[in-house]
Amino acid sequence: MKKSVRSKILFTFLLMGLLGCSTDDNTVSHESYSLAGKWHLSSFGGGITGQFTQYNKDIVTWTFDTINEQIHIKNKRNYFGPNAGIYPYELRRNDNDQILYFNDSVEGILYINESELLYYQVGLLATFKR
Repeated sequence: MKKSVRSKILFTFLLMGLLGCSTDDNTVSHESYSLAGKWHLSSFGGGITGQFTQYNKDIVTWTFDTINEQIHIKNKRNYFGPNAGIYPYELRRNDNDQILYFNDSVEGILYINESELLYYQVGLLATFKR
């Protein structure tokens, strides 16, 4: 009888310990920093003048299809980047940088954080947001 009660108590504590464990709320999921999905150009500029142009949402979008390694570009007005269309892309690492290639040609450097994609190209900076 004592063995049965002891076993039940031990099992209860083990079960409570397992159920009490949770994932760390401060952990950011991999998807938060993923390139996949739609990005909206919010600003572009820099260079010699240091001036930036602000863009409304959906004026220029880059949608990364990471499964098929394609980028779908849509633009409703002229801007600095590639024309609207679908392009194969590749990311290559160089130290801490991710170099973006379209059609095997260097386009720029990408930095991704939780809600922004920063794209550097020849001294100019484009900021995209989800």
